[in-house]
Amino acid sequence: MSKSSALAFAGALLLLAVLPGRAAAQTNVELIIDDSGSMAQQIVGGRKIAVAKQVFSGLIEDLPPDAQIAVRTYGRQQVYTKRDCHDMELMTPFGPNRPDRVLPGVQALKPNGMTPIAASLEEAAKDFVGKEGQNNIIVLLSDGEEDCNGDPCAAAQRAHNAGIHLQVNVIGLHVLPKERTQLQCVADAGGGKYYDARDASELKLAASEVKERIVASPAPSAQPASPTSTPTPYVKAEEPLYGAPIKGGDSYDTAVPVPTGKLFHLDHTQPVNHNDFFSVPVRGGQTLVVTVTKGKKEAGYGGATISDATRKQLVHQGEVTDKHLLVADFGDQQDGTYYVLIGSDYSDMHEDDTFQVDLINNYDADSDRAAGKDQSRALEIKPGTYLHNYLSEVRPIAVFKFKAQGGKTYQFKARPARADGSIDLSAVNDDGVNLGSASSPNKGAVATLDKLTVPKDQYIYVTVQYGEWSSKAGHYGIALGEPQVDSPHPPPEQ
Repeated sequence: MSKSSALAFAGALLLLAVLPGRAAAQTNVELIIDDSGSMAQQIVGGRKIAVAKQVFSGLIEDLPPDAQIAVRTYGRQQVYTKRDCHDMELMTPFGPNRPDRVLPGVQALKPNGMTPIAASLEEAAKDFVGKEGQNNIIVLLSDGEEDCNGDPCAAAQRAHNAGIHLQVNVIGLHVLPKERTQLQCVADAGGGKYYDARDASELKLAASEVKERIVASPAPSAQPASPTSTPTPYVKAEEPLYGAPIKGGDSYDTAVPVPTGKLFHLDHTQPVNHNDFFSVPVRGGQTLVVTVTKGKKEAGYGGATISDATRKQLVHQGEVTDKHLLVADFGDQQDGTYYVLIGSDYSDMHEDDTFQVDLINNYDADSDRAAGKDQSRALEIKPGTYLHNYLSEVRPIAVFKFKAQGGKTYQFKARPARADGSIDLSAVNDDGVNLGSASSPNKGAVATLDKLTVPKDQYIYVTVQYGEWSSKAGHYGIALGEPQVDSPHPPPEQ
């Protein structure tokens, strides 16, 4: 071998981070791309999902041509209101890194549903079966935290410790501090690295750094370590007799706390007109969803009830024949312990009848609470666009406030997620002086408050509510700026 050939060969070995004398390990990269509803939000550089498609397409093209690539997503198929925590999809299985094979899966993404990070990591770990002893890497892109009540840190640790030489790298896109903390934990537990990206340019930089890490990833040892744990199988709610057995209390006083985001079935037959009593802590701004699914083995009905802290019935359905969702919204300062009763009005409930309790964080303006219904509980915001806000029958009014500088002119816009929705707006200053009002000119349209100005620095309060002829419940987006702001994109109806 000539001297130049020897140098080239050594360089190739260095590029793959393989020790001299050892054959290069196959590199397998699985991309998990967040396709939840919040990926429709706007950031600097475009909509999050459009930016992700562009940057990740470039990342795929930059990866070694001999790498095996897979693309997985979550939240693509079902809208947020379906609360489908099983909405996970392997868009492209492992195979050669050819753009015509891999990129269609990336380009097919469309923001829709939930964020089951833990379950997606568990499913992704299974995709590496048969690749033990190779160079296995997951790259997770998420714009938020787990909202299916899984434990993504534990899932990442199980995957990393499963004896398949797997590392989990994470990119957080335009995330809040508490979301960043969880995603950092996922990367640490998965033996990888966390990258923070606030906008399109930073996402491109993060992807470039991820590529360098993939290319330089160390080869596995010659003998893979024995598995210390295996991924927990993910349970599908539609399969009968799945879910953990549980027994509730016999009354409100003996109600058993029930974990959220987990599928259960009663460990006994519950006679007609009797209930198992469970309790769940709820915060104002959250939505409580109870999903009851009737099993196939026994004829009859399923049923459930949601009651408030005073034991008053809020929602009830006693004759579920297939699958039913009971939904209760909670407004600002409606924190407390609420109750879920499992039992039917018309027949016994059996062990193959399943139920699940979920909490949706329907907070306003990227905060951790719901906007109040008056100025004393107004939610303070800064200029910007906020796509996820919520109104319902129990929280029909939301008041926001912002600190206005004297002499400057501001504009406030709001757009309903529902095509049959319309928005009413009104604004006052600290002195109670009316600064104007506005409504959607037609259903589904933007309502605009123009020329909001004050002579001195003070707060301006904006009240948002659905119009008289509109549905009273649903999500909406808002935008605040000076003096002209872009209308918020139609927010995904969660």
